[in-house]
Amino acid sequence: MRKLSAGVILVMMLCANAYADIVYTTDTGNLGLIKTEGSTSADFYGTQYTGAGSNTLLGSYWNGSATRVILVRRTADTSVSGDTALIFDPANLAQPFDSEGQVLAGLYNAQALVGSKNGRGLFFASGASIHEFQTWDFEPSHSYTYTLKTSDDIIPDFTGLLAGTYNIFALAERENSADMLLVFDGQLRDDIESFGTEYLPSGTSEISWLSNSRVAAAHTGGVSVWGTHGFVPLVSTDAPVKSLCQDSGNGFYFAEQVQSGDTYTTALKHYSSGEVITLSTGDTGSSCRLLRDDENNILAAITGSRILVYNMKNDTLIGEYGRALLGGLPVDIAISHVKGEESSSNNGCDVAGAGVIMILAGALIFRKP
Repeated sequence: MRKLSAGVILVMMLCANAYADIVYTTDTGNLGLIKTEGSTSADFYGTQYTGAGSNTLLGSYWNGSATRVILVRRTADTSVSGDTALIFDPANLAQPFDSEGQVLAGLYNAQALVGSKNGRGLFFASGASIHEFQTWDFEPSHSYTYTLKTSDDIIPDFTGLLAGTYNIFALAERENSADMLLVFDGQLRDDIESFGTEYLPSGTSEISWLSNSRVAAAHTGGVSVWGTHGFVPLVSTDAPVKSLCQDSGNGFYFAEQVQSGDTYTTALKHYSSGEVITLSTGDTGSSCRLLRDDENNILAAITGSRILVYNMKNDTLIGEYGRALLGGLPVDIAISHVKGEESSSNNGCDVAGAGVIMILAGALIFRKP
C-alpha cells in the first residue's frame, strides 16, 4: 500500500476542519470577509467584492451539496422582473458564479431570507408575501400572500423568517396592531391543518432560535419565548431589543437600541444563568445585527458603526472592526457556511471528516511493513 506523506495528511485534516468565516456588507457596496480560527482568533481579510450596491440583503444557504453565500440587490421597481441575487462560493467571494446575477422573478425589496434544511428551497419575505425559489435553478416554487380575514384586519409586512425541519416561521409586523408569528409547512398554505398563528409581544423586531429549538422574540419590552401558553417573558428591558441570538449554552445575546432624533445608540448584552452582563455600550448608528456560529462558538455583532467578534465560551472580544477599516458602515453579516440535513459538509470538506482522516492517518503511519 502506498504511503501518504505527512503534508498530504495535514491538508486533508485542514480540509476536514474548515472553519466558518464571517461575511459582511457595507453601505458603500463592499462585500468583505473576516476569517476565524475556532473561537480564539479573528483575522480581517477586508473587501473581497465591490459594487454590490447600497440596498442589499446578505445570507448563506445549503443547496444540498455545498454552502453558498447570497447577496440580494433589492429593488422596488416593479417594471423590472424582480430583485437580483449574486451567488458566491464561500471560498471565493471575489467573483460570483454569474456576474449578471440571478433574477428572482416576482420578488421585490426582500427583507429576510432563509434556506430550507433539505437544501431544496430558498424562502424570502417581501411585503405581505413569502416566496420560495428552487436552489438549483432559482425558479419560483411556492408562494404565499396574506389576505384580509376581517374588515378590521391589517395587511402585515413580513420581516423575519426561521426554518425548522418541518416548518417555516414568519414574523408578520402590523402597524398599529398586534404582530403575529405565522407557521407554515413547505407548501406555504394557510388553509391546511399544519398552518398556525400566534400573537407576538408588542413591537417585535426579530424572531430567533434559542436552545432546545425554542422560538424567541425580540421586542420593545425585552425578550420572550414561545411556549404552550403563547409568548412568555424571559428578560424585561427598559430599551427596545432589536436583535438576539442563542449563545453556546442555554442563554442568549441581545442588542438594545435607543433612538433619539436621528441618533441610534446600541448596547450589546448577554443573558446567562439568570444574569445580564453588558459587553458593549454607547455604539452609535442604526445598524444592529447578531449572528452565531454554533460550530466554533463565535458571536458576530453589528452594533452601529462596528462589527464585534466574541468568543462565546468566555465572552472575550477577539475582533473589532470600525467604519474606516470596513470602508463604510456595516449593514449586514452572514456566516459563510450552514449545514443541511442530508450532509454536514463545509466548503466542500466534511466537518466530520477529521475523525475519519485521523483513523486513516493512524492506520497508514503505524501500519506494519
